Amino acid sequence: TRNLPLALLAVAAFSQAGNGTGTCGGPPPVIEDDGFDLWCGSRLCAWNVERGAIARVPTWAEGDPGVELIGDDVAIYQRSETSVECIRFDLVADVEETATVELEIDVLGDGSIDLVKQLPTTSWAPVSFRIGVDGIYQGMIFRLTKRGTGRAQLAQVEAEAAQDCTE
Repeated sequence: TRNLPLALLAVAAFSQAGNGTGTCGGPPPVIEDDGFDLWCGSRLCAWNVERGAIARVPTWAEGDPGVELIGDDVAIYQRSETSVECIRFDLVADVEETATVELEIDVLGDGSIDLVKQLPTTSWAPVSFRIGVDGIYQGMIFRLTKRGTGRAQLAQVEAEAAQDCTE
């Protein structure tokens, strides 16, 4: 019984391992499935399809899938309970000129879009940007939308807390 406090301390420490930090001690992730890697059959496990259709697609790296937004009006979303002032987004995109892909953020999850960032036309190129979020809130909804007839494929989307949004 003398070792009971030590055992409880060890259990508490292990239960908090990684809590509040990202990979290798970096900032905590803001979204789940930072790569469109987690598929539950034909749907993404961590993202919900709001409208349109999606498909798992191969990317430049074997075994590292991406997602294609299929149709002229597509939206997928994910709710995050994270509350941060600055978010750094990194992703790899293949977006044709006849498609418009945007990241929409609904800060309070109340159905009102508070921030919009349009992704550039690219051919499997990295895209990175920071978005500042003002105010006090708990959680937000991230929505990726595609409008238009062109191809839009995304991979390796990551969102994490950043220190500075003054770019």
